[in-house]
Amino acid sequence: MFYSLMKIKGMKTIPLVNSEPLPLSSKSQLAWLGFCDEGAPAFYDSKGIVRVLNGRLWSTYCSLRDLLQNENDHFWLLGASEATQNIRAVKCKGTRFPPALPRPILLTIDAKV
Repeated sequence: MFYSLMKIKGMKTIPLVNSEPLPLSSKSQLAWLGFCDEGAPAFYDSKGIVRVLNGRLWSTYCSLRDLLQNENDHFWLLGASEATQNIRAVKCKGTRFPPALPRPILLTIDAKV
C-alpha cells in the first residue's frame, strides 16, 4: 500500500512527497488514516500501532495493543493530538467496530511510545 501527500491550491495539485510505501506493521491492515489535530498525517494499523509523519519519516506515536487485555478487543480510533499527546478512541470489546447502541464511550488515551 502506498500513500501520496498533495497540496491542493485552487485548480492546481502540487505533490509534496512522491508516492511511498505506507509502513504498516508486518501482516497488518490499515485501520485508520487521517490527520492529527495539528495537521500531521497519521495512521493506525490492525496490530494497534499509531504512526505519525514527521517530515519524511513515519515515527511510532504509540501502541494501543498493550492497553487491551483480550486479543479480541480493539480500539476504534477517532483522532490524535501531538500537542496534548493523546488519542481519542472507542474501546470495542470482542469486535473491531463500536456498537451503535448503547452509545459508545469516547476515551482519551495518553500516547506512550
